[in-house]
Amino acid sequence: MIVAHTYSVIFMNKLITHKKAPTILLIQDLEVTASELIYHCNANYAQALFQAGALPLLAPFIEDLIPNLIDQSDGILFSGSAPGSGSSSIRTDFEKKLLAAAFDRGIPVLGICHGMQIIGELLGAKVEDIQGAEAQSLHLPFSQPNRTAHEVQLGHDSWLRAQHSSETAWVNSFHRQSLVGSGNFHVTALSPDGIVEAIEGRLNSLCIGVQWHPEFQLSEFDKNLLRGFVQAAAQSSLTYT
Repeated sequence: MIVAHTYSVIFMNKLITHKKAPTILLIQDLEVTASELIYHCNANYAQALFQAGALPLLAPFIEDLIPNLIDQSDGILFSGSAPGSGSSSIRTDFEKKLLAAAFDRGIPVLGICHGMQIIGELLGAKVEDIQGAEAQSLHLPFSQPNRTAHEVQLGHDSWLRAQHSSETAWVNSFHRQSLVGSGNFHVTALSPDGIVEAIEGRLNSLCIGVQWHPEFQLSEFDKNLLRGFVQAAAQSSLTYT
């Protein structure tokens, strides 16, 4: 089935006073070398969050800090990783513990590409390699996701559909794996070949995963998606406090 402290910020194209920008914890990638562990993150994630009205902060992969990170976060963005290479277990183990804590606290989460797959796995689905040259070409057509690749069909009653003026949208694509099976979520976007492109968790707080990369902000739809997520984080902060 497809289905907030004292200075002014620009948020959802309106000037809001006497509220701080919601803090979004941003999960970066991890490179494991023979001698060290290296955090790295594409800058457009942070830039896109800032432009959507948020204060982005990078999260260190230190399990003992999870309670503190949760206390200081209004929302969490789980970012992508290099397609098909497989993320370090150091990263994924931390992500799953942090995500479970976010679910318990009711903090809004957004997963992008690998981030969507982490959310889907924790909610009961599996991740598999995309099979077939034609399908692989559709979902990883360019060396970076800096242009649109295909349409997606948006679920009629979904949060995602409410961010857009149409039932379809053009998105970019940069992945060799896909989410399969069912879980505690609704599938809310599909590609033309049936690959799951977005999910929304059946939870009390906003839980969104998208397989494409809205941080490139190629369309108003992507910008609205990020603004909507930041708005949900701001509202959640007000409710929680």
